[in-house]
Amino acid sequence: MPVEPVKRISWNWAAALFSGAWLGYRKMYKEAIIYLLVLMTVSSLLGVANEFTVLDVGVFVIMGLLGNRLYFHKVKRELSKVGPDDNALEKLSAAGGTTWLGALGIAFLGGFMGMIFGAIFNW
Repeated sequence: MPVEPVKRISWNWAAALFSGAWLGYRKMYKEAIIYLLVLMTVSSLLGVANEFTVLDVGVFVIMGLLGNRLYFHKVKRELSKVGPDDNALEKLSAAGGTTWLGALGIAFLGGFMGMIFGAIFNW
């Protein structure tokens, strides 16, 4: 089944507004962990934690612009893992979709990481 590429630039409001939680909701756990680590590291290096900053605006814009593209690549990866067997649809259904537990888990993990980074860097 040929997959049509996503437009080069598109906007995803959910990804822009909820960033890490959106990644968890879409079962993109590896990307969510990378997102949290980069966000915490950059926040630590810049010395910003609680203020609304240019970093927040940057994350909003970057995630809004890249959200659809990230999800497209996830779908392509999942499609490449599934062979032409009878359970292909079930496998894809289990790998894709959404989960509120993933969103909540990433949100809690982000809060926990914020406390750890805050203790280390004295925010």
